[in-house]
Amino acid sequence: MLVMKLTSESLKEVIAHSPKEIYKTKGTLMSISCSEGWCKFKVDNGEEFSMKKNDCIHYGYEINIVWATVSDDFEAWALICQYDEIESMDDAELKIDLNRLVFRPRVISLDDDTMEACAFISKRMYALVQKGDSVSLAMTKHYIKILICGASALLRKLGVNTTETKREHIISDKFIDLVSENFKQSRKENFYADLLGINPKYLTIVVKKATGRAPCEWIDDYNLYYIKKQLANKSISVQEICYELDFATPSHFTKFFKDKTGMTPSTYRKQLENI
Repeated sequence: MLVMKLTSESLKEVIAHSPKEIYKTKGTLMSISCSEGWCKFKVDNGEEFSMKKNDCIHYGYEINIVWATVSDDFEAWALICQYDEIESMDDAELKIDLNRLVFRPRVISLDDDTMEACAFISKRMYALVQKGDSVSLAMTKHYIKILICGASALLRKLGVNTTETKREHIISDKFIDLVSENFKQSRKENFYADLLGINPKYLTIVVKKATGRAPCEWIDDYNLYYIKKQLANKSISVQEICYELDFATPSHFTKFFKDKTGMTPSTYRKQLENI
């Protein structure tokens, strides 16, 4: 995990020495929050982005960013985090929020208060990472959750970007929103294709192209998050969760959960009790 302050001087030096691939993100998450000035850059698929004061962007999953130009007064906070560090948090909702953010980088504009909060969190994370002890690193993980969940909440509040022109992006955004609203009702891709009025095969193609993941992966993520949340409630039986999510039998439910987590629902619940 690395937290650092970016300036126009530091970025221009990087650009001068490595003008083609500035930041490779294989296996990592990068989050950038611009506190002053502006910058323009593009990713390796040719898409271009502009950031100004109070803008932030998250990207990852082997998306390489090429910086084009920055203003002399540019300043930003950057977080670079390995995915295995996020995996170790074992937070299904966090992973869903992260997936919404990084598969297709989008610039999000923040108000002054939110940007001030992001800057405060970044400074605290920087200090904690420098200390490097187990308590400090545990606190840093909670700050990461705040940043990721907050950014995802902003995306949901903004809804589908009305200026979006690429059809696959429009469909994938709508698809993810529909899954979040209907995952209890159906885990079948055909169900969501019908809601969108498109062919199931076409849904698979466009969602995979826009997000890097198949529709079934998004559907499974939402189910897994909900199952884990319900298993934390001792008053709800495993069988009740199974039928609420419309699994054919408890054995099908157990197989689904074990395939995703490596343990049965009962074992997961016992593990929670020991924490």
